[in-house]
Amino acid sequence: MSAHAASQGATLNQHVVAEPPRAAASVILLRDTTQGLEAFLLERPQAASVMAGVWVFPGGKVDGEDQQAGRLENEQMTLRCAESLKARFIHQPFDLVQTAAFMRAALRETEEECAVRVPVDAIEGWSRWITPKIPSMSTKRFDTVFFVAALPPGEEARHDGEESVQGQWVMPLQALERYWKQEIMLAPPQIMSLVSRSTRPRVVVSWPIPATKRIRWIRRRSRDLPGWFGEAVVSNRLAAVLMVFLPGLGSGNAASVRSSVGRVASIGG
Repeated sequence: MSAHAASQGATLNQHVVAEPPRAAASVILLRDTTQGLEAFLLERPQAASVMAGVWVFPGGKVDGEDQQAGRLENEQMTLRCAESLKARFIHQPFDLVQTAAFMRAALRETEEECAVRVPVDAIEGWSRWITPKIPSMSTKRFDTVFFVAALPPGEEARHDGEESVQGQWVMPLQALERYWKQEIMLAPPQIMSLVSRSTRPRVVVSWPIPATKRIRWIRRRSRDLPGWFGEAVVSNRLAAVLMVFLPGLGSGNAASVRSSVGRVASIGG
């Protein structure tokens, strides 16, 4: 089923979700190839209650077990990394325990969903997205911290067959072009993260993220985005960027994606 067909057949949620957003974490997993930088994406099952049929980065909600150190964990290392990350949050910052829990969840979900083990000192906080009160594609809200990590040597990413139906390494610009052609579905956090990586030829160029890069939350609802993007959690500035990538609304064809990327790749998110 094409992304267009899936989106047309989906029943969009129109109801306000009263519950507060659940804490979640996701990892933008990157690797270098002879062709350039690639990111790992997973396709969610069509029957999923959240983001059905959408291509996402590995991730999931923060569980109770993430609130404390694991049996084999170097807790001092985790807390040291969490302290550095904690200082970068601007709006409604987390305490040290919460920040460490986000990091543990990111590592756990990456191992569970794509069989990749990443050290805690090898992930960097990238962005924070909060689902709006009327989420289009689910009846759940999430407060998600996105991390970025390079694929560790000797590790091989693969989908788990449960949380996802397939996994694929793809160059960021190619994923954006496929989305523009309505071949796949992407959500705003994935779009903006791929845009930000599309002009970087190598993982080493993307790494490390400066400690001075603050992490702002992206939560304001934009009323300018049609379809299920009408509930997208974006600021006004990001909304303007996303409009470039909405299938059928871009100026021209897939070439417009390439020409637009250079103008917007510096915008975080």
